[in-house]
Amino acid sequence: MNTSFIEKELELAIETIRIQFSIAINVLTVMVLANITLIGYSFNSQSAGILLLGSILPFIMYKVILSAKKYMVPVAFTAIYLEKEYGEKKDSYIALTFINFILGQKVLNELNEIAALKTHEERMQLLKKINRKYHWTPFGIVSKLIITITLVQLLSPLLFILFLNWKWF
Repeated sequence: MNTSFIEKELELAIETIRIQFSIAINVLTVMVLANITLIGYSFNSQSAGILLLGSILPFIMYKVILSAKKYMVPVAFTAIYLEKEYGEKKDSYIALTFINFILGQKVLNELNEIAALKTHEERMQLLKKINRKYHWTPFGIVSKLIITITLVQLLSPLLFILFLNWKWF
């Protein structure tokens, strides 16, 4: 068994997860800044249309979160599989811990079950199902916050036009 290959593979899997997570955070940061800028500009110019256009950004942020999670699953599986297969039998490996925080305990449990399967074909079939199954309807605090922000930004322009005499553009 080529342990240097396995070590490199695990290192690359963990690094890829970290990079994907960092990219998602960077994209979300830009989206938040763009949204705040549009909100500020719309208030400054009293333009309800700009505020309404800005309501698209929280939805895009939500899609970025879902896409990031979707593309992390195969790499997360690789890291978990390698840790379970070739590591000592501990349950506090770096990949297990990090993936639990990013994807959640439910996904981690399913990835662990898939890693325990014997054939590669079975593992790949179930991995594809996880991506479809969890593409993704999380309703955690972040999801609820994004949905709330979107709804407020969708409704505010109408209220501002009706009650504060704002213009559309």
